[in-house]
Amino acid sequence: MITQLMACIDGSRQAGAVCDLAGWASLRLSAPLTLLHVLVLR
Repeated sequence: MITQLMACIDGSRQAGAVCDLAGWASLRLSAPLTLLHVLVLR
């Protein structure tokens, strides 16, 4: 059983899709969702 979800996002174009799918999975599984925003310093 999944008790919580975590999605890691950054500034890429795919981040929006990751958020959408993570939100969908969270609702579907009735599990809380945590988003981790990663900053890459160059």
